[in-house]
Amino acid sequence: MKKALLVLAMFPFVAMQCKPREGAECHYSIKVQNNSTSDIILATNGGDANGRMVANYIKNVSPNTVAEYEETQCWEYRLTNNSNEEILLLKANAIKQDSLVYIDSLVKYEQVLKRVSLGNNELKDNYFVITYP
Repeated sequence: MKKALLVLAMFPFVAMQCKPREGAECHYSIKVQNNSTSDIILATNGGDANGRMVANYIKNVSPNTVAEYEETQCWEYRLTNNSNEEILLLKANAIKQDSLVYIDSLVKYEQVLKRVSLGNNELKDNYFVITYP
């Protein structure tokens, strides 16, 4: 009896730790395909209301390669209620990890190669791949 109660008590904790399986309805990564001959930077915008960008995820993408931006939760769930994630593709050495920069200054100094605001439909339509150029 005690074992049965213990199992029942543990079930919610175990269930909360289970992740949905990746497949047609759940994608944990977005691929960035760099078809250029130069290095680029993949950066996410964890920005604020003042137009500043907090570069909280930065990854270098070498020429003619594919890099993955992975999350711990499905993109489909993360982007519910029409919320968007902004991803910037920047020139190499444009910013550093955890730096705080104004997006306008990146645009002004021509550091932004591509600015992508991804909603759920855009991701699905492009098979979870962002291509540069």
